[in-house]
Amino acid sequence: LSQDESPMQKPLKMIGSSAERVLELVTNLMDYWTLAEEPVGELAQDAVDVGALVSEVVSRCKAATDKRGKPVQKQKVELTTSMAEDVGVLIGDQQSLLQMLYHMVHNALKFTHQGKVTVGAMPSVDGVCVQLVVEDTGIGIHKENQNRIFEVFHQEDASESRT
Repeated sequence: LSQDESPMQKPLKMIGSSAERVLELVTNLMDYWTLAEEPVGELAQDAVDVGALVSEVVSRCKAATDKRGKPVQKQKVELTTSMAEDVGVLIGDQQSLLQMLYHMVHNALKFTHQGKVTVGAMPSVDGVCVQLVVEDTGIGIHKENQNRIFEVFHQEDASESRT
């Protein structure tokens, strides 16, 4: 889309944003059904550049909009990265890692109304694995619901403004 402010610019942006959301929903549904049918499916063994992975996720999240076309990242929220110098490449399914990290950062931004969301990576203590980290100053998850976060389609509260 062009950068001019013609009368069509706003509707075109909305159409583009809606198309991206629909594509994301369809992709997520396809992934869900694939996992539901073959829960132990084989993951790809890609060489994943961790820095590039984090950069792409941050870039996509900065551009993400909600269903009303408003940025997911609020004005009072800073999105930062914190990368250890010795994190380079890991072996894993690049698309799955990208999708997982994107959803974690997106949710952190969605439920953080002011403060900070930090995305980072560091080697594990034994140096064998890489830890991907998302930290935020958002509202958090109640203690009694933390054991349910990996359930399919579970959300603590359906509203975006829970307190």
